[in-house]
Amino acid sequence: MKVDPFWASIAAKAATIDERLSGKYIPDRNDDEARSATQSELDDAHQGFLQQWCEFASNGDKDLFTRRLARDGLKAIEVAPYLGDVVLRPGEDAPEWIDTARWVFDAIVSGGGETTGDCPADIRNDVPFADLIWPVVIAARARVSGFDAAVLGADARDDLDRILILRLAKVYTHTLYESFESFRQAVGIKPEDTAGPEVYDAFISALRSGPFANLVSNRPVMIRLLATVVDQWIATTGEFIDRLRRDMAAFRDHFPELQDISLVRKITGGISDSHDHGRSVLILEFDTGAKIVYKPRPIGAEQAWKGLSGWLVKSGSDIRLGAAQTWCLPDYGWMAYVDHDATLSSDQAPVFYRSSGQLLALLYCLKGSDMHHENFLIADGRPVVIDLETLFQP
Repeated sequence: MKVDPFWASIAAKAATIDERLSGKYIPDRNDDEARSATQSELDDAHQGFLQQWCEFASNGDKDLFTRRLARDGLKAIEVAPYLGDVVLRPGEDAPEWIDTARWVFDAIVSGGGETTGDCPADIRNDVPFADLIWPVVIAARARVSGFDAAVLGADARDDLDRILILRLAKVYTHTLYESFESFRQAVGIKPEDTAGPEVYDAFISALRSGPFANLVSNRPVMIRLLATVVDQWIATTGEFIDRLRRDMAAFRDHFPELQDISLVRKITGGISDSHDHGRSVLILEFDTGAKIVYKPRPIGAEQAWKGLSGWLVKSGSDIRLGAAQTWCLPDYGWMAYVDHDATLSSDQAPVFYRSSGQLLALLYCLKGSDMHHENFLIADGRPVVIDLETLFQP
């Protein structure tokens, strides 16, 4: 399939080293710079790229770097030309992310039209350039299967939108700030000379009229990352909603506090790193005020920990492990919400420190790691571990 020259160029510029060496790309011998440069100059440029790779991959150890290349059947002299300008090999299709990048680009440039609506004031005030990117959020929302599910309240849907735009902001913010500063200098306006949004509005209008294409051409990895984040959010949000609809009726069988729930009214994200193609932990609050934690990974370790805690109690041990109730399902699970309270009374303090020592000893025996302050909470005067995916480390 014929690829639009602009997007073929973006794909090539944003290609990773592995992709450049996959056979889908070839060195570009036809660009103006290559035609005007001597072979010696090209060789020097390629060697410079190779040296940068060596610095990143092996701290400049050339022997180690050579062995690293040899492990994959590569030689430096053969690899070097692919570190410069490349193009898609004739007949090759553009990578899949280009399709998303194109509609993301179109949404930003067009402004989304009348159906998009205005960016909510709280997001516009808290997230830089949110009104420019908001049409992408609306277009992405329309691509999520089940986004209008009855189990989600309007505020919960807004929370999912907010999760997406905050992830996108991590990609684009620095670049757009640079562009805005360049625009402001070009029109000769100093920061102290402006009090309203006129300069910002003029920048957004100007960017949409043409310069955004230049920005993407100069920052091709930015549009690739935006497309990747959007694709991951669409897939993982649809997956989450499907699991919620399927499981919600059975929550009361596993979590007594969820007996009378009917609607998710709030969703909190951004409380963990993203893993496994953009999946991350979510906290759900229902119409009753009760909460539950969604973990989009296997939680067998947490389930076993809860079982160990119960066994210790039944066996008469004085070891008391803080452990949250879990419902373990294939590839994901639900965990009872732990209400963190670090306030300790004079009676609780000795119990807390004794429990902490017991916990440390047990984690040592089980080869646990990564037990930093974000992976445990304090409830009822005891430490409660909420993330146990790093037990049994070699």
